This record gives sequence, structure tokens and C-alpha cells, in this order.
Amino acid sequence: MYSSIGSKPLATHKEDATTLRRTGETKQKMNEDDKETDQEKVESKNRQRRMRQLLRAAFDDANSDHHRPCREGTLNHFSHRHPLERFHLRESEGIKCNFCDVIISGLCFSCKDCDYYLHDMYCSNFPKEIRHDFHPGSDHTLVLRPFKAATGREQFSCSACGDDYSDDHLFQSYYFCELCNFNLHVECASIPIILNLKVKYPLHLFLSFPRTSEATDLFCSICAKAIPNSGCWVFYNHDHDYPCHFGCAVVSEYGVENDSMSKLQIRLQNLAITNRPHARTSHPIGDVFVTHFSHRHPLKEYNSAKPLRCNLCNFESSTGYVCCSGCNYFIDEICFAIPSKIQHMSHPQHPLKLTCYLDFVNENLECLGCFADFRRGRAYYCAPCKFIINRQCAAAPKTLILPDNVAYELFVSFPFKHEMAEIKCNICSQKVVAKDRLLYYNLERDETLHVFCAIRKESGDDVAKEVGLSLQRLNEVKIVD
Repeated sequence: MYSSIGSKPLATHKEDATTLRRTGETKQKMNEDDKETDQEKVESKNRQRRMRQLLRAAFDDANSDHHRPCREGTLNHFSHRHPLERFHLRESEGIKCNFCDVIISGLCFSCKDCDYYLHDMYCSNFPKEIRHDFHPGSDHTLVLRPFKAATGREQFSCSACGDDYSDDHLFQSYYFCELCNFNLHVECASIPIILNLKVKYPLHLFLSFPRTSEATDLFCSICAKAIPNSGCWVFYNHDHDYPCHFGCAVVSEYGVENDSMSKLQIRLQNLAITNRPHARTSHPIGDVFVTHFSHRHPLKEYNSAKPLRCNLCNFESSTGYVCCSGCNYFIDEICFAIPSKIQHMSHPQHPLKLTCYLDFVNENLECLGCFADFRRGRAYYCAPCKFIINRQCAAAPKTLILPDNVAYELFVSFPFKHEMAEIKCNICSQKVVAKDRLLYYNLERDETLHVFCAIRKESGDDVAKEVGLSLQRLNEVKIVD
């Protein structure tokens, strides 16, 4: 049957109508998806704005005069070519700080000829260069740069929070690496890699969600909004399966405390040039079998007076797990709980995999921390980068407090990059062989420690305690497939 319009069959007109309806539905669905994407962007910016508002509130309060004794005289500051004189300004004058864009009420440093002003309390103290835990390397220093120096707004994207909008920021400058497309807001650069004071659970910072095989959408445990799969860092607690947006975790940790900005500024000074639940520990009872990433067959519990040699660490032990398939494969209790993959602050761009030394024995590699030559056992290894670090050095904490209650920070290289003098370990008095390796340093005391000397002193030469702390710390930075 044909219609009276042209010569098309009625069926063809029905098909055309169906096609038009489906096209309309598709466009409607695309519009809805675009709206959802736009809404996600708005929510992301709102989270970052909230973080900056809270920190700004703390910053405003921290800049009042009673917080710190006044500095006398002039200031030669890297951000301005002229000496800066100290002045007292009233809020009613409406003069804003050139670094934070907040109206100054109280003491400041100023070049009145150039109309340039800095808060005396904090803005004049931010370091020009830092080394960040998640962007290691002696050549990859982050330099403070004004936003107006960027050739275009679209070139800025904060690697931490993912925000590419430079108009709504707390400070008028940001940290950038001249060699890489790596940028950080000043406030984002100041956030430590571990939050454990006000947050619900201790949180560790990751470049992306550490459970790499996770296929479902990820939602923030604080705001219940979606967490992007890439493009921003995420805080996470393995034990409680507690992921958080970078900004949400920061707001929970610092809020509007009066000393929030002080804490963050101290953190940046520590970075100035002057990363962690058990790997599958479902221990067997009786002849219940367990699996382990290092072996293809099931393992059963072993507890005997006859010690066996562990295939992972090459040491003998009387307790652990043995293969029941005749492989002569044994793992002691400690090695059984060691994670197969971790994210380490010295090589954050790739996960490190626990690898048998036979897989890299011909590559002439040395541990970043202790120059170990890996003639036995396993180490954490990145094959594409030929990067390797042994288990003990990989477990070295970012901040180490020794029995004398002195805190040392872990550095990927000596923080004074132009230092030419010989550096010695304050514990063993031996020369620190290389300044571009992991080491502990205390700025106030000007003390440097070998990583292995510091770890040994922390445990009081108690091997069991040292191993226990090492295992705990490695599991805090594990990556789960």
C-alpha cells in the first residue's frame, strides 16, 4: 500500500518517524549526559572553593598582629626587585596583598613606588622553590610563579585537585616545574601526604585510586559525590575502604581553625629547598588453603621445629606457608603479609612491584636508599624506569621520630642542591655517599642520617620491631589490583 504523499510506502514513513523519534531520544540523552558532566564540574569547583574559603578564613586570622613578633628593617624578597619596607596599614585603606589578594589589616612589607604589598606574617615567608613528595628528582624543583606570568589560563591545571580555573584561587601564584607539565596551587602543594588529626580515619594521599582493577564508580566518603578516575589526587584509607576527594579531606582536616594556615605554611617550609591494610591475610586454620600473589598453587600453614628457607627473603623460618603441590615453595609469616605493589613517594608516577632479584640481576641496579646490590630476595621495582628500592628503604616513613624525640624528614635528595661540602651521617659518622639518594634530614639541627641507620635506631636494634614497623608501613601504601 502506498500513501498519497509522493510514492513512498506507508511502512517507510513509519520507519522515518521511528528514526526521528530515536534521534530525538538520543539527543535528549546526550543533553542529559552533558548536563551531568557540567554538574560534576560545578560540584568539583564548589569543593575546591570551599577548601579555599576555609583556609582563607584561617589565613585572615593568622595575619593579625598578635600572632608573631614583628620583624625589623627592610626585606629583600625574591618576588620584587626593590627592597620592601615595613608599614602598618588599616583595613579601611582597602589595600590588598599581592600574594594572597586579601585586604591587609596590620603589618606588611611594601614598595610604595611600585604599589607592591605583602603580608608580614605569612606571605613574605612562602619559599620560592620546593621539592614535592609526588614530583621527586633533583632537577624537578617546583618554582613559585605568578598566575599572570602564564601565557594562557588553559595551560594551568593543578595536578592535585584537578582544577584548571585560575580565577578562583587562594593565592596569586602557584608552584610549577619548568621541565614538566606539573602545576600545584600553593595551598594544594602545602597539603601533607598523610592526614590523621581531624579526619575520621587516617588518610594517605595517592595519585589515583589505589585499587586499580576497580570497575565501578567511585564516590567520596565525605560528600558522597563521584571521584574522577584520573586527573586529580585522592585520599584513601585501606582498612576502612574510605576514599575522599582531595579537597573534602583537606576541609575535614583543617576546617576553620585559626592555625590552619600556619600548619600549611610550616609544611611548605619543610618542602623548601634549603607514602599506606594487610595484603590478603586470611590465615588458614588447620589444612585450610590460602593463595599468595608470588605462587600459582595454594599454600597451607607450616609450623615446625624444622626451619625452611623463605623463597621471598631467603632467610630461614619455622613458621609460614608451604606449597602442598610438591614445589618446595615456602613463605615465612612476615613475607606472606608484604604487599605485591606499592606507591612510593620517590617514584609516584608508576606503581612498584615486588620482584625477584633474578628478574633484574643483569641490570646493575642499586637501591635508592642504601646501595643494596640485591644478590638475594626481592625488591620493589619499576621495569619501564629501571627504578628499584629494597623493602626496608621502601618502608621508611616520611617523618621519623627517633627515641630522643627529634623528628627527621625523608628527602629524595639533599635539600640544599648547591651544597658542595661532604655530608656525614649523624649516627654512624660515615660519609653520606650520594646526595641524590634517600636520606633523613633535620633542618633546625642540620643533621643528616642514612635511611638504614635511622630505621635501626628507631627500633633500638630490635629486629622484630623493625620488621613489624616495616610491614605496617608498606601495607599503608599498597596498591590493590
